[in-house]
Amino acid sequence: MRDEGREAEARSFAKALATNLVLNGTWSYFFFRLKSLPVSTGVVALLAMSSIDLVRRVGKTKKRRALALAPYGLWTSFASALTAEIWRRNGA
Repeated sequence: MRDEGREAEARSFAKALATNLVLNGTWSYFFFRLKSLPVSTGVVALLAMSSIDLVRRVGKTKKRRALALAPYGLWTSFASALTAEIWRRNGA
């Protein structure tokens, strides 16, 4: 994007990607380390939304790259459902 003169869009994408990476680490920390199912369920839901947003952003300019990234959005959505179900089964 930067090489195409779309600096603001590139900065926005970089911020969205950084947010996604932070959410990914945060979910892992709350789920695996702290075993906090309520918090990790909320964080992974935000992660799924963020991942889908990244696919959408990439898809605006690079369809093939969006297709390559789409499984990540699907995986985080599935992880969100799994985390919520684990929480439910453990006495939510």
